[in-house]
Order: sequence, then structure tokens, then C-alpha cells
Amino acid sequence: MTFIIKYVVEYMIKRADLVTGVLIVLFLIALQSGCIGFQRTNLTFYYPSNMETLIGKQETLQIEVLPLEADARDIAFSLYAPSEISLIDPQSKEFKKLAKDQKVIIPFNYSATTDGTFNLTLEVKMPENSTKYNVTVNASVPAPELEVGEFWVYNQTKGVAKGLVVEEVVRKDIIEGKEYYVLKETWDGEPNGTYALSYYSTDDFSQKMTEYYEDDLLLKEKTVEVDPPSSDFPFKVGTKGSWSGSVTGIGKSEVNGEVVKKEKITVPLGTYTGYYLRKKTSYSMATGIGEQWYVPELNGFAKARTSTNALGVTSESEMELLEHSKSPVKPRQVQHDIKIPDGYKLYKNDDLNFRMAYPKNWKFSSTEDSYGSYFNLEDSTIYKAYVTVEPIGSLNLTEYRGVRLDMLKKLLPGVKISEEKNIIINGREGIQWVYEYAPIGAKGNMVVFVEGNKGYIISGLSLETVYNSYKPVFDNIVNSFFIKGSQNKYILS
Repeated sequence: MTFIIKYVVEYMIKRADLVTGVLIVLFLIALQSGCIGFQRTNLTFYYPSNMETLIGKQETLQIEVLPLEADARDIAFSLYAPSEISLIDPQSKEFKKLAKDQKVIIPFNYSATTDGTFNLTLEVKMPENSTKYNVTVNASVPAPELEVGEFWVYNQTKGVAKGLVVEEVVRKDIIEGKEYYVLKETWDGEPNGTYALSYYSTDDFSQKMTEYYEDDLLLKEKTVEVDPPSSDFPFKVGTKGSWSGSVTGIGKSEVNGEVVKKEKITVPLGTYTGYYLRKKTSYSMATGIGEQWYVPELNGFAKARTSTNALGVTSESEMELLEHSKSPVKPRQVQHDIKIPDGYKLYKNDDLNFRMAYPKNWKFSSTEDSYGSYFNLEDSTIYKAYVTVEPIGSLNLTEYRGVRLDMLKKLLPGVKISEEKNIIINGREGIQWVYEYAPIGAKGNMVVFVEGNKGYIISGLSLETVYNSYKPVFDNIVNSFFIKGSQNKYILS
């Protein structure tokens, strides 16, 4: 196009017909910039044939008017739009006189209220005629604009980590000159201090990386980076996209997605109009299908579902939105703040999904056999504490309590249960009892929990004469005991 303009200019200069040359050049420039020019009598005007916009963003359609041969009179420009387009300010302009060779720019402001392809109708009325022209508007869903303090609470009904999940915008960071939202994700069934931080760009919401923390310490080996960063925005119904790159820990990856349709979606928080996005993913040794219902007014998805097949094993996950709000409201606390007493040491066992604290100066040992795992805590020969984890099949807490009491009575014939009560420790329901065994003057404490198909027992035993002295230590051990896994009782409506 630049070559054509240059050729026309040179040709018209040679012919000394500069006025005509300028007009032709203006027309070609207009075509080159995506504008269309029309001339009626002595009036030439230019407008773009199509425009791109984002839902909710105010745009301006500019009409350039140029009377060339003589003054133009009694001209009216009007703009009309379908219901999907909101016109802002007066949408008609009238001119009794436009002076020759005086360029006039007429702005029309509008905003799209939904996605799609729509036509703005421009009507030009002159004494000689009335003509209508169309401007095509392509409106897309924009990337969300988040506020620090905004949060979402989900109920994960399927997947490994069932329970409540909270996502919260905790801050904005600048990384290599680019601004990112930092979203903190916490899970029910994990102790306080265990979370993930995900980084999304503020311009197109492309995901850069996710960091994982435990006890508020960064686990560098678990940091996941997406290269190049990927984003779903902007989009409209029918948009198809693909991404290929690498993901830390997964390697080469590919995603192909489509915005299938707009539909009503009902979740515990309410009923919304959302966009149904479907994605197919492929990794080096796995494939997956992802589904999301994105709701612009919630700045996030109302529901998400994934199905992954790795080496012939299929796993599924599903989440639905319970709560959404912005600052100054705070999300519900789904993690328990476990305090480690002074003078105590933290022990964690990821294989058996528990953690506890015990006095630093105590002896600690563990053994394992075909019946279970055993952890021995000893201060001296007059006080010992034990933690046992054993398979129990489908027994519930009440049934397991009966089994352990029967075993205790067989082990210590004539044992007396002097106290029994239901307890909740770090969100976990349990049963505790105190027993006395007169033949040797002993007194003990026992607590039982159930998670999945495992039973957890914490017991302590001493001479009755020193029982009260060691009881605070036993209570500290029990109160620090944390078993991973949700005890969430939320029922979907």
C-alpha cells in the first residue's frame, strides 16, 4: 500500500494536479488504516469499517468530515445500535454549515454490554439524499480487573483434596517491569502456613508461575513456571485458541480450547450467566479435559471440572463457588493455626498424613510392622507416650472407639474408665478417655481419631502419683496433633 501511495503522489506531481492527488492519497490512507471514505455531492467523510472492543470499555467511533468543493449545509449524522451496544452522550450531530476545506471530526461514544459481533448504523442526511452505513463491532470478554482483598471460596466435591478452597488477592507485585496480581490459595485439611501463591499479569491475566509454601517457607523444588505465560483473555463465544510450551515438572505441554457457549449456571452462591470453556490438554505422559464456567461479574469461574488420564489411571476434580466478595470483607478461615509450644519440636509424617509436637528433650523412636506404625515418646521410666497409626477398614469413630476400649480391657483386666468425652482438635472430631489401673497404681489418657481407613491413637501412661504433673505435656501433644484431610460438612444445595 505504501508503494501505491508513493506512485500516485509522483504521478500527480508530474501532472501538476496536486488537489486531485491529495484527495486520492487521503482515500488510500483511509483504506490503509481500515477506514472507508464516501463522498456525497461536495462532502467526503471517513469512518472505520470495523472496530474491536472489550465488554464494559467505552470506545469512540470517529467520523471525519471534509467539505471539498464548497460549503456543505444542512447535514445530520445519527448513530443507532442494537441492545447489545450502549450509546453514550448525544448520538446525533447536525450542521447548518461546514466550511469548505475545514476538516471536522465527529465522535460517538459507545460501550458493549455483551460479547459478539454487532453493527452500529450510521445515518447521513443531506438535502439531496439520506444514506445508512454499517460499522461492525467485535466485542470480547476482557481480562478481570481484581482488587486487593477480593476472594472466592469454593467447595471441592471431587478430587484428592476434598473440602473448602479459598483464593484471595493478597497484593500486586512487579516482576521484571511487569505488574502481576498475587493470588493466595489455601485448603481445608492443611495446617496454617501451607498455601500457594500464583502470579497473573494485570493486563491479560496470563499465568506466569505458582509457588508452594509450607510452614510459611518457600518450597523452591515445587515452584511451577509456565513458559510462555498463558491466558484465556480476551474471548467471545466461538473463540478457539491453542497454547504450547513447557510447565515445570510436566515438561512439554499443549492446550487447545474453545469458548463453546453462554449459558445459565447454578452453584451454591446463586444462578449466573456464564461462559462455558472447554479445553483439551496433553502432556508427555497424560491427557486431560478441563471445563470452566467463567462469570464476568464474579471476576472468576463459578464452577470448574477436570478429568485427567495418566498411564491409564483417571482422576477427576470438581469445584463450585460458595462465596465471593471484595475488601473489606475477609474470607472464612479454612485452616487451623497450630501453635508449637516453647521447648517443643515439630514432627511431620507425610506418608501417614499427620504432624505433632513433643518436648525437645524427650527420646523419640518409631517402628513399623504389618499391623501399623508406632511412635514412642519417653521422658523417663515413669512417663511414656505413644502414637499409633493403624488400618481400620470402614470403621467409623464410634466403632473404632469400641474396638480400642475392648483391647484396653483385655490388656489390663479390671481397668477403670474414670472419664470419657468427645473432643475436637484442630477441626478433627475425636474421643478421649482417662483410665486407672489399680494393680500397679497407674493412670493413663487415650485419644482416638479416624481419617479415611486409618485409626490414630495418642496414649500416655504414668504412675498415678505423677499423673497430674505430666498431664499438661500430654495435652500439648494432643492439641498439636493434626491429621491432613477435610472434616468439611458442607452439603451442596
